[in-house]
Amino acid sequence: MKYGITSIHSEDSYDLGYSGDFLDIYETYQQMVKDEELPIRVYQKISLPKKQDVKMFLEGNLRTGDGDKYYKVGPMKQWCDGTMGARTAALLEPYSDDPDNKGILVYTKEELYENVLMAHKENMQVCLHAIGDAALEMILDVYEDVLRGFPRNARHRIVHCQVGNRSLYERLAKLDVSINIQPPQTATDWAMLNSRLGDKREKESHNWRTLTDLGVCVTGGSDIPVESPDVFYGIYAAVTRQDAERNPKEGWLPEQKVTVEEAIKMYTMNAAYSAFEEDTKGSITEGKLADMVVVDHNPFEVQPEYLKDIKVEQVILGGKLKLSNVK
Repeated sequence: MKYGITSIHSEDSYDLGYSGDFLDIYETYQQMVKDEELPIRVYQKISLPKKQDVKMFLEGNLRTGDGDKYYKVGPMKQWCDGTMGARTAALLEPYSDDPDNKGILVYTKEELYENVLMAHKENMQVCLHAIGDAALEMILDVYEDVLRGFPRNARHRIVHCQVGNRSLYERLAKLDVSINIQPPQTATDWAMLNSRLGDKREKESHNWRTLTDLGVCVTGGSDIPVESPDVFYGIYAAVTRQDAERNPKEGWLPEQKVTVEEAIKMYTMNAAYSAFEEDTKGSITEGKLADMVVVDHNPFEVQPEYLKDIKVEQVILGGKLKLSNVK
């Protein structure tokens, strides 16, 4: 809570490998809520990597949105490709530093369509991991087909969305799909992307300015434990496009910087929208849940390089003071 986080979009079910029963997790959280032991609000992603896992889950009664103001069932989560560091992110063209390798796709398009369609028709939100442009293209094909055949307000999601191109981004903007990015990874990964992708594809990676301008709902996260959960470091990374040592000097692909206001919205209003919670979270507005923080400096007044140094002094959850570092 020291980072001022009042809500998380968690992924606890990943640790099960889905060998267990998700109902155990749900009931545990419900007991924590009852006993007033849950210090933050949780929107629970549910790892269902295989078709049989999806079927088994859907045989139960839990669906996206079930729960209460402290704990809710979120989207079905699946991984469509790997990572850039391991050269397993699925690319349309080979890696520049590994010309025989295009990475891996975990599913065929037909398999992914079946999984997404099952969840979609049962009113589940869907959240798909895509780092490479081949994975992004496949996901867009599937989302378009599913939403065309069975239109509804689904607000499906794509996690990472790190490599793409203008055509894919324009297709994405036509769908009510949110992009769950991790700005600290922009600060971490920039140094290797030219060697992995070459000049052209590098310039079309981590394109947060482009996606924001196209009207895509971009949300901010950390991918903890991969990166730090420090929200103001994430805001710093999105605004400056620099790492903790302030490299590169002018920011990596500086044309893709976002404003402080846009970065804050990623972690607040946009995150709330992606969880169907814009009526109760995301802004300090009468009638909402009164989740807020007090910080030691105004992020709209400090120089961008000092955004990462902002500290949380107080955390208020539901109108109640939960943490105070004020002496």
